Order: sequence, then structure tokens, then C-alpha cells
Amino acid sequence: MSELDSIPLAERSQPRRPSGKKTTVVSRMWWVAAVCLVLAIGLTWASLDSPGRTITIRFDQGHGLAPGDLIRHRGIEIGTVQEVRLLPDLAGIEVIGELQQHADRVAREGSRFWIVHPQLNFDGVSGLDTAIGAKYVRVLPGDGPGVQSTFDGMSIAPPEGAEQGGIEMVLRGEDRYGLSVGSPVTFRGIEVGRVLTSHLSPDAKHVDTTIQILSPHQHLVSQRTKFWKTSGIDIAVSLKGLEFSAQSLATVLRGGVAFATPGPYQADASTRDPIDNGTVFELHERADPAWLDSQAAINVLRYPIPPTVEVRAKWNEKQFGFTRARSSSTLGLVLQAGTGSVLVLPRDSIASRATAIDDSFAMQARLGDQFESLDTSSLPTDTASADLIGDSSLLVRLPLDPKGIGGYRMLEVPDKRLRRPGKVEDCFVVRASQTNVSAGAESATLLEMIGAEDLVEEPGYWKSRSSTLSKDIWHGAPVLSAKDEKCIGMLIVGPGDVRIATW
Repeated sequence: MSELDSIPLAERSQPRRPSGKKTTVVSRMWWVAAVCLVLAIGLTWASLDSPGRTITIRFDQGHGLAPGDLIRHRGIEIGTVQEVRLLPDLAGIEVIGELQQHADRVAREGSRFWIVHPQLNFDGVSGLDTAIGAKYVRVLPGDGPGVQSTFDGMSIAPPEGAEQGGIEMVLRGEDRYGLSVGSPVTFRGIEVGRVLTSHLSPDAKHVDTTIQILSPHQHLVSQRTKFWKTSGIDIAVSLKGLEFSAQSLATVLRGGVAFATPGPYQADASTRDPIDNGTVFELHERADPAWLDSQAAINVLRYPIPPTVEVRAKWNEKQFGFTRARSSSTLGLVLQAGTGSVLVLPRDSIASRATAIDDSFAMQARLGDQFESLDTSSLPTDTASADLIGDSSLLVRLPLDPKGIGGYRMLEVPDKRLRRPGKVEDCFVVRASQTNVSAGAESATLLEMIGAEDLVEEPGYWKSRSSTLSKDIWHGAPVLSAKDEKCIGMLIVGPGDVRIATW
């Protein structure tokens, strides 16, 4: 027997596996694979561009527009032209476009489309970027409530700044007066709108011209506004000879429309009696000089006017041994002061406290048709040591009860509407009374402008060189900056002078 025969042989046996283990492992692997597959499909689907809205636009001319050209808004691509074809009656073309999903909101009532192409007109050259490159369609989104898929395109682009919005109105005249699409609409020689279309009135007896007044100039129009056509050239014959005057070249060659709002006019009339889109006005052939002579100030401010409070002081004083009852009135302004508020007044409104007899001095604030008493116990007898505002000795502040005046919480001017000015600047003096504080209503507002060229800077205030505003109306009125409409001070009207007490 060899040595190999003495080596024991190993027996091979199959390993024993726990019952059911193989099935569980395989089952889990299939679940993982299924989840990965679902995620892959979802990510792939999300990466694909979802189809947008299909729209149809009809134009009179195609100007070389072709499939594949873009639809743009504010300089970016929002869609693509899919097809360009003639209308069945050959009276125009039809453009089929597809908007991207993020821009399908432009397909709504009031949206306007036009083809951008090189144009030369009296205002200059536009569309030069399409002289060599492809044409494209631009859109001005509307604000209508309903979705729309078919539109009538415009033959020319709307006026510059139309994206700002505004108001459209119809001018009805005896003739077209030479107006054309794009003719300027001016106010005091400043272009504030454009002519959009001209067509016959429904009874064919007049010509209806649709114009657009751009925002924020729509506040210049009220129910009293008068419109007239401007030829751009005025000829006057006098003893001095023949005199010519002309407006812009566009007005001379294409005509134009001007308008004015004769007084009496309340500055907030546009807010209380707004002009609706489509309102019809008469278009006059020439202006009445009385319209221009009686034009009043109009509120074109973007933010609400700080409401003023009418304050009345009453006291008794002795003259020649007799006791007389005296009174004076001024405007006040309620400012936010931490968790409370203070009433800011001209300092001269408390000057009579020092001479009043028997502690008879009292102050009242007007709320609607009645006056409510003010707590004046915090006012010192010596006005020179009164609680002054900033560096000015012209103003004084009176803390108000946190519960308000007569149970009413006054409308305050918040801190963010206040600013201490550096040097003299253009400003407005405004007035809007708190006539019904409980309802938050305001009376009619008044507004006057004071230019920086009319102001001289003095310590604590600015003095007007020529303003002659009435003390009964303007004493204590807030002053707003023409630059940012922040409240920068209060108007003080004294004997023979007008000053602005700055914060």
C-alpha cells in the first residue's frame, strides 16, 4: 500500500441554506429596480418641454415672417411661429404660433401682437435688428379676465411705454382732422399718449379716434377734460407782421391731439370719479382760450397724500379791561412715534397760551362735523421751551392719547414716509383733511408746487421768495418732496412770508 492510499479523502457536501432566504433577496432587488425605473421615467419626463398654448394671429401683411421665427416679450423668447398662410378670402395672413408653457398667460383678452420689421417714420427708425436677421412677433399682454386663442394683429407697434399700462378713450369729432395711427397726444406740450386707430362712428356721422393715455398720465384726465386737434403750426397776423409757431415735426406732418382740464378742478377727482376704458369725449377742431387760462393743479402723485387735521385754539384775553373770547385755526399732521403718535403743529398755534387768562386756553381737533378736545397739559407756558421738531423753532409736537381723539384713532404718517432733506429741492404743498376718521375717508385734496429756484435756505427752514399762499388754507399743511414724495416738512404762512419748516 502506497503512502497516498493512507491519506484520508474529503467528502464534498452541498451547503445548507436557510429556508426562504433566496426568495427574499431576489424580491428586494426587483423592488429597487422598479423604483429606479420610475425615477428615471419621471426625470426624463420633467426634462422634456411641455407643450404650450397654440394661438392664431391675423395680420394684413406678413413682412417676411416665416415658420421658425420667434414670438418675444420683453426681449426674451416666449414662443415660436409654426405656420404662416393666407386667409381664405386672401384679405390678409394667418400666423399659427405656439407659446411656451411659462408664457401662456399672454393668450388672454386685450393682448396685442405685431410683427417687428424695419420702419422709418417721423419719430425715427425702429426694428433695425430685423433688417438682416429674422423677423419676429412681439406681444403686449392684456389684462382681460378670459383666455383667448385668436387675435387680430396690429399693423404698427403701440407707442413706447405702452407696457406701463394706461387708459384708452374715444374722441368723437366731425372729421379725422389729419390724424393717423401713431399721432402724438400731448399735455402742455409733453407727449403722454398716442393715437391708436381712426374709423367712422356707428352712425357714420362722425369719426371716432381711439387714443391711449399712458400711465401714470391717465390721472390728468377727468370728466371735464377737453380735447382738440393740433396741426402743429399756428399762424398769427398782427401789426408786427406774420408770425409762425410750430410744435414737433411729428405733429406738424401727422397732426396730433392736445388736451386740458379747465378749473374748477379737485386734485383727487380722478380717484373719486375714474374714467373707464372706452369713455367717449368730443374732439374739438380748436382750443378755447378759456380752457387754457383756467387749468388747475392736478394730483399726479403716486402715493396717498398725508391727511391733515384741522385744529382750533380758543382762549380768553383782556383788552382795555374787557374780557374777549378769541380763536384761531391751523392744520396739524399726525406722525407715528414709536407705539404712539404725536400731533405736529405750527408753533404760533400755541403762542396765545402765554397771554390767555384764567387758564382758558384750549385746543380742539375737527373730526367730521364736530370738534373734540385735545389734552394740552403737556404744553409749556413758555413757547420758547416747547417740544420742538428737529432743528426748527417753527414747529411743536403734542403727544396724543393712545386711544385716539374722541375715541377715534387718527390716520398717521408712518416713519417710512418721512425724510430730513439736505438742500432745497422741488416740493409740493398738499392738503387732504381727515373729515371722517372712523370711515377712513378723506375730503377733496389741494395741491400746489413750489420750485427749488423759489426757495432760500435758512437755519431750520426754507423761505419762499415769491409764493403768496393763503394762511387760511395752507398754514400747517405737509410738504412733500417732488423727488420721492417723502414728507420733508410743514408749511408755515406768516405775515407777508411763506416758509417750509423742515424736519
